[in-house]
Amino acid sequence: MNIIHFENKKLNILAALVLPIYVMGVLYFTMLWHSHGFLRYYKLHVNLIPLFWLWEPIFTGKNFYLDQVALNLIMFAPIGILIPMLLRSCKLKTIFIIAIISSLTIEFIQPFFGRCTDIDDLILNTLGAVIGFIMLKLFTVISSDKRHDVQHIAFPVLKQRQKVRTSAAGGKYAV
Repeated sequence: MNIIHFENKKLNILAALVLPIYVMGVLYFTMLWHSHGFLRYYKLHVNLIPLFWLWEPIFTGKNFYLDQVALNLIMFAPIGILIPMLLRSCKLKTIFIIAIISSLTIEFIQPFFGRCTDIDDLILNTLGAVIGFIMLKLFTVISSDKRHDVQHIAFPVLKQRQKVRTSAAGGKYAV
């Protein structure tokens, strides 16, 4: 299962303190902040062509979107890290849904602030949150001393097939 459990109350409190600051920063950069270089090349528009940033530099000679790809991934990665820390138990599906709803909300509101709406932002923001969740999951596994956690993530099928039986002497062993 793609679940993260956090029992460290200090991390839960830290996530509760950092999350509102993070949200204010995201809202500032997605609603209020305007890059003059961006406005020079792009007028207010709505992009409904998925993955436009892949071929946009080829056809227009501008590779502004390559920077945007990295920024969108980095901007939403903290959602995949902070939300599981806050909820104490969180699935990848939960992060995926929260990221899509958050990104959709931002994309619907941006035109009211003179910003562009882009389907690529939705895709990349969601992917960034998923990457953040995976990074947190890997960190918790690496920092854990339990070898079975690593096997559970790397080989989930083996974990399901492994059965524990009791020997005649009363000891337990894996089959």
